[in-house]
Amino acid sequence: MLKLEQFREICDNDQDRPNMLIQAYRVDSRRPGLPDGIPLRPIFVGIVQFTRDIYKERSGSQLKTAASDLLMDHSPLVYHIAFGPSTWLAELISIDDDVLGPPNIEDAAEGFRIWLPR
Repeated sequence: MLKLEQFREICDNDQDRPNMLIQAYRVDSRRPGLPDGIPLRPIFVGIVQFTRDIYKERSGSQLKTAASDLLMDHSPLVYHIAFGPSTWLAELISIDDDVLGPPNIEDAAEGFRIWLPR
């Protein structure tokens, strides 16, 4: 899985190829920091893209919640004590779906695509 910084570098170096960015929600597990104030590194949970127009009626916070809820049905981290859903935080990103590769889960009828860690 490429980090966003690596993705930007690829795009900067590949000016001939048009960028086909998608809007998606990246969900990370963000645990509280250590007692001495050192923050812990976030753990990647998954990326969710909503593909149907019915999701356009929802607010940003509702879509963040929907992304986390979808990952609760598909992520192996859902039962993990340290990295479970209570630590998940979703944020809207723009990313090239060619960089992501094929989605792990795609449901055209429900209108979403999910990429999980490899």
